Amino acid sequence: MVAGSDLERWWLRNNKRSSNMSDETDSKTALLRRIEGKRGEIAAFLAQAQPRNKRLVNSAIFGSAIGVALTAGPALGGKAALPG
Repeated sequence: MVAGSDLERWWLRNNKRSSNMSDETDSKTALLRRIEGKRGEIAAFLAQAQPRNKRLVNSAIFGSAIGVALTAGPALGGKAALPG
């Protein structure tokens, strides 16, 4: 897979056009630069969002474990484990 500015160089190297097609090449180059910018924005967002996602997953696992522990007593002990 070709990434970043390598993508632009690859495109220009593999899509040689005549000089009358330079407008098309310029627009494709601009599009490639825009794609690179968006990829950078997405990478920054994911780097920021990933720690939050990990905390949410860990808290869900911890909460599930507490729920299992609280229901295991009555389930295993029967009526004797229930207060009252």
